[in-house]
Amino acid sequence: MKHILIIEDEQDTLENLIGKITDAFPTYKVSSAFDCDEGFRILNSSKVESPVDLLITDLTFRRQPDTRLIKDGQSLLQKIKDLKYEISRIVYSSHDELKFIHPVMQNFEPEGYVLKSSDSTSELLLAIPRILKGDSYYSQEVLASQKKRFAFAMQLDDIDQKIIEYLPDVSCINDWDDLYEAGKIPIKYKSVNKRLQSIYEKMDVSNEKQLLLKLYQQAIIGT
Repeated sequence: MKHILIIEDEQDTLENLIGKITDAFPTYKVSSAFDCDEGFRILNSSKVESPVDLLITDLTFRRQPDTRLIKDGQSLLQKIKDLKYEISRIVYSSHDELKFIHPVMQNFEPEGYVLKSSDSTSELLLAIPRILKGDSYYSQEVLASQKKRFAFAMQLDDIDQKIIEYLPDVSCINDWDDLYEAGKIPIKYKSVNKRLQSIYEKMDVSNEKQLLLKLYQQAIIGT
């Protein structure tokens, strides 16, 4: 018997998921939790008699108390990764921004990422059997955003990537020349500025502030 664990703090959403999954897969065992602490407890307590085959988790939990040890879905995924638990994972979240999607995809490589929407339950029901068979499933919006980020990253050479790496910490022209003197970048400010103008064009922005915002939104740089 397959065992699915759902972690979701919105009661209506959770009850809807339990009902739809139970109807679609009547032979599956479905467990649920309102927060990641309880979800992790279920993962551990069921390891011997009925191990969880598939975890479906949100990323943010606004309704859980501050005393919880595992604060969000990413922290739970990290704990599962650190402990080397062999379990398939679907992220079921309303976060469609690259700043959320890319770190999760890069750090945890979940087998599924389904965006919450008016029709997302149907998409989730499509994803579940595929993932339990060893395949993966990602919402089209997730694939599109990853493709867009990858396409931009492919246009950057090593020097461009170094400029972007140091850009958030640079406050004046002299900082670029200091980085050059320290051997951290291979070009001085004049050449850096030419490259920045090219990056502005690629990112469709007109100044450094807009560029930093867009780089953050696309998860090219962190906060």
